[in-house]
Amino acid sequence: MTYDPLDPLVREDPYPSYATLRREAPVYQVPGLGIWAVSRYADVVRVLRSPERFSSAAMAAAVRKPADLAPEDGQRQAPDPTALSIIGADPPGHTRLRSIVSRAFTPRRIADLEPRVREIARDLLARFVPRGECDLVADYAVPLPVGVIAELLGIDRERQSDFKRWSDAAMRAVFDSPGHEEGEQIG
Repeated sequence: MTYDPLDPLVREDPYPSYATLRREAPVYQVPGLGIWAVSRYADVVRVLRSPERFSSAAMAAAVRKPADLAPEDGQRQAPDPTALSIIGADPPGHTRLRSIVSRAFTPRRIADLEPRVREIARDLLARFVPRGECDLVADYAVPLPVGVIAELLGIDRERQSDFKRWSDAAMRAVFDSPGHEEGEQIG
C-alpha cells in the first residue's frame, strides 16, 4: 500500500486511506516526507504521551506542496509557517502555548458561551428553514464555527466572510505553500 497525505484525492476524502492504514499498516513511513503515520488510537495516544521520543517538528516541516521537492534527497523543502505555532511545537514550547490558549477554553468559559452559540445556531437555521432546503455544510456546518470563533476574536459579523477567507488562506499556506498571487489576495 502507499499513502501520501498530500495527494489531492486523499485530502479530499482521507477516510478510506485511514481505514486502509489501520488495517494494513498501522505504523507507516510516508515515502519522501521523512515522517511516520500512526493510525490506531492506542498507538496515537502512546506517541502523544511520549514527546521525548516522538516529535511534531518533522510533520510540520513535511506538509508542503509536492512541487517543493529537493532533487538531491527527495525530501520536500519549504519555509515552515508552523514553526512558531502550537501545531508544529514540541514540549516545552507546545506546553507554554497550550497553557495560553487553554485559558480561553475553560469549562466555565465554554458554559458561558453556550447561550450565544445556541443563538448563532438558531439564526443560521432561521435563514434556510423558509427555503425548505439547505446545503448543510455551506449553510450551517461551516458558518456556525466560523461565527463563534470570529465572535470570540472580536471580529464584526460583517467581516466574518473575510475571516473565513483569511482562515482558509492560512491553512493553504500551511499545507499548500501558496504563491505571491494568493498572498496578495488575502489582504
